[in-house]
Amino acid sequence: MNNWTPVDKDLLQNYTRPVVHLRKQLEAGRLVLIFGTGLTQQVGIPSWNKLNDEIAADDRVQGIKLLGRPLSETIDDFLAKESRETIAKLLCGAGPEETITTQRLFECFKSRKYISASPSDYHSPKLDASIYGEWRQIIRDKLYRNAVPPDQILSNHTYLNSFLPIIQYMPLTVTYNFDDVIENAISCDSQNKGLDYRQSETVTTLQTLPRRKSAVIYHPNGYIPRNPMEEKGQEMVLSESEFANRMLELTSGQYNSLLHVLSSNTCLFIGLSLKDSILKNLLKQSAMVAPGNYHYYISYYEQDKNKPSVADIKSIEAANFETYNLRTLFLNNAELNSIAKLIHDGYDSTKKQLNNNPLIHFATENKIDISFYFYIVGSIGVGKSTCVSHLRNLITHDEWHEDRLTDLANNWKTLETEEERRKRVDKWIATQFKQKNQDLIDTKLGISISDRCPLDPICFTPESRWQEKAQYLLDTISPNDKEQIKEGHVIYLWDDPEHLEIRVKRSAKKYDKNGLAELQDMLDLVYKMPGMTKIDCRFQSFYEIMKRISRIIHMEPYNPAKIHDRLKFIQNNGLK
Repeated sequence: MNNWTPVDKDLLQNYTRPVVHLRKQLEAGRLVLIFGTGLTQQVGIPSWNKLNDEIAADDRVQGIKLLGRPLSETIDDFLAKESRETIAKLLCGAGPEETITTQRLFECFKSRKYISASPSDYHSPKLDASIYGEWRQIIRDKLYRNAVPPDQILSNHTYLNSFLPIIQYMPLTVTYNFDDVIENAISCDSQNKGLDYRQSETVTTLQTLPRRKSAVIYHPNGYIPRNPMEEKGQEMVLSESEFANRMLELTSGQYNSLLHVLSSNTCLFIGLSLKDSILKNLLKQSAMVAPGNYHYYISYYEQDKNKPSVADIKSIEAANFETYNLRTLFLNNAELNSIAKLIHDGYDSTKKQLNNNPLIHFATENKIDISFYFYIVGSIGVGKSTCVSHLRNLITHDEWHEDRLTDLANNWKTLETEEERRKRVDKWIATQFKQKNQDLIDTKLGISISDRCPLDPICFTPESRWQEKAQYLLDTISPNDKEQIKEGHVIYLWDDPEHLEIRVKRSAKKYDKNGLAELQDMLDLVYKMPGMTKIDCRFQSFYEIMKRISRIIHMEPYNPAKIHDRLKFIQNNGLK
């Protein structure tokens, strides 16, 4: 049994839905870790600002004056000498961005090399290649100057070791860093386990298919390993011109592979700031392409005194959620280790399987619910199935288990005149809900989305048979009340009957606006109960509707409706 800690318990209580969602995506092979410089600074790799400082101070560059700000080592002298106005401008962000600073430093270095070169070599491929190669070597020197040795990375890092099983289990890990910290961490871990073959593959593009016998580490901004022989030959996205070129590539489709990763997987962002315009653009595109797909962004704080206030947390969460489809998790080092543990605990590396039982037992002991169920309901033509299809990064259950009966295309009232057909349809529908309910009961961990709810058939039944239909559904789905109908939060989509009629006419279903209006009146009556949220879809785009549904699923308090009790009530009392 795992040695769970109070930190694990608190984190699971505070972020239950993110933990179980990330865990299920790990199990499905659709979780991608995306790292930034916050990962590598712990082992001596400088931040971008610090890297610029060190490059500027190098004798080969001599570009300190180009920084537009003081070196970190001379900050005291700067504060003593400069005017209040200059200091205020820098505090307000008036200094140059990191990319343009690096561009200036490169141009400074290049001009110095041109001065010492023969004019006949100016702008020649040979001279420019030599300058660029030496520039990369300067960056490599500064990048690893204070870095811990490769075999000490894991012992010096506070949380990387906890994430290694996920990196090794998943098809892809993305790092916006140039360094080889992750690769060396995997190599050291492999050596400790007595493995004598390479356990990772480094790529700088997703346009070629990587080998999948090892963990694939993708560096979209380029790769500068300690060993020059390991370089991949791709340009670095470090200077302003290279960054501008990559921004242009967004429109030419060069980033389609990374966009596909974002829109078809669940990503956990660690050690990243949301300053990168390319990343923000890709996240926004992903949110538009896959509006029901949400990712997780870790906002790091070192100690409780540095944690944002409750008001700030709510505003940051809302901004990231609405703009980039990001759920923000505020974590410190201990909690970073804990979330990694909660995500992958029970993983068997030899069998490549994830055993959920340890976490299920831990949650049960601490009375923490780790299963969440949502029913998407609404009139014919309102778009339930389309919405559910955009939530497949969660656990989804389609409208029917089997191919639908052709009789379902007819208005339900026509079946009331033919008893044999009606009984056959009623039996088929009730059996479908029984199978779906069993699937929901068997799901002990995760976020489940069901297209339709077992209360729906009441809406397609005349008043004289409401109680009979409720009893029939209960007897079929939950005979003798042994396994009750799973409770879950009901999300009810409502729209104008005239709009619904237009959509229905595109299909084979035979309903007019009057029949659809009557159906919605019945839905209003049947689902008038606690645990139901009604969404008015009029004048809203599909993106806006999905955003509202996702907010209910991921952000708002979970309030499950007691479906079984509601059917019992209808069985005994009808709907009056």
